[in-house]
Amino acid sequence: MQLIWHPPVADDQYVAECAWERAVLDECPFHAGGGCGARGHGSYPREHPVGVRVPRFLCPVLGVTISLLPAFLACRLPGTLDEVESVIDLVEREPSIAADAEVARPAADEQAVTSISAARWVHRRLRPVVAVLLALVTLLPELTDCRPTLAAIHVHYVVTEHGIADLHGLNLRQRAETLIAIAHPEFRAELRRQTLELRRFDLGRGSPRR
Repeated sequence: MQLIWHPPVADDQYVAECAWERAVLDECPFHAGGGCGARGHGSYPREHPVGVRVPRFLCPVLGVTISLLPAFLACRLPGTLDEVESVIDLVEREPSIAADAEVARPAADEQAVTSISAARWVHRRLRPVVAVLLALVTLLPELTDCRPTLAAIHVHYVVTEHGIADLHGLNLRQRAETLIAIAHPEFRAELRRQTLELRRFDLGRGSPRR
């Protein structure tokens, strides 16, 4: 199992401070009342960014490991969420996936791949993000006329009767959390469910700023 974890240090200090060594599992997700004796189970490396490690815990009762994925990392994709978002920004600017792939994975790059592989690389990052954006603009009445693109959602503030969302400087995951927090209560559970299914990250239940 993988849970989202907000490290106690800035993203760019995660590796330098070996923040994974300070990770704490508040409670076993399989035994909310405690008592299973969940304990640390080391860590494992991510291929990218270089040096990043993910802390892991073990539930001895079920024999299942629980990983705490730092919130700035992409799930099931190498790299960070910001890097994935930069690819989506590129897709929205370039005229075709082939053009996106050439810019994102140029033939002259040291890690160059074939044009087909580069296009597939872009698609793997595009599909889940578009699905999340589509869910947001479909279920949030305040975004009814908004296209499901990052450019359309790159606004500073969204105001609803349930609060004010300040989106300036937030990445995609943070914008999703913030927008859901000010959605009509009737839609929040469905928004969280769809986002969890499509992006596999844990949305907090923070209160909107009023």
